[in-house]
Amino acid sequence: MIVYNFLFIKIMGLNNFSSDIDWQDEAWISMWNVSEQISEAYKEEVKKTTAKVKKTRKDEKKAKQQDMLLAKFLVKILIDKRYDSLFPDLFKSFDVGVPSNLILWILSLVYMEISNELRANIWKKIILFSYSSEETINFNWKNLPQEVKDRINLWVEDILAIIQLNPSKVYTKRIIKTIQDSQELIDFTTKVLLYFLAEVNIYMSDKTAKEYSIFILKNIILNKIEK
Repeated sequence: MIVYNFLFIKIMGLNNFSSDIDWQDEAWISMWNVSEQISEAYKEEVKKTTAKVKKTRKDEKKAKQQDMLLAKFLVKILIDKRYDSLFPDLFKSFDVGVPSNLILWILSLVYMEISNELRANIWKKIILFSYSSEETINFNWKNLPQEVKDRINLWVEDILAIIQLNPSKVYTKRIIKTIQDSQELIDFTTKVLLYFLAEVNIYMSDKTAKEYSIFILKNIILNKIEK
């Protein structure tokens, strides 16, 4: 149910600028159909959360565009039960005001359609990732298959390029504060990293995944954008 709850928040928030939406677009029609099925019991909670989300996003120039992009992909992800385990942490991240572009970037590691669209926006070629293994191996960065290393490295490079697309001081400060303060962001990144590795039969402990997520967010991304 948390998946539907989160999606409804997106729909409620987007109603305020419906004049900018092409309601003939199939993605938006699908969103509307899904919203009709959501329980009335969640509407009050949704309204409260939506109000908080709007307040945290008022200074982000591209928030509406990124919110719509995220909503579009959520409609598609929603029908694929393989991703259900990611939604509780995704919802928590959004609820505390993690910007949509960070959420999209995190999801792009495990959902190639998002990766393709984000990379098109930063004028990069799509990633062709086809690694698979029938044998489960333990995570060790030095011994990791090169294709898996490259995929993770490109994932990190993508968010740096995405952030640079909007160089405003207000936006940059918000990204920095989110990375510095948000435990929810760390938890969501950890969950997605674990999911990605599990999909290619690589075992990583929760503790190690959290350490790598913190390293990626704070030692690589934060250091780059603070310079």
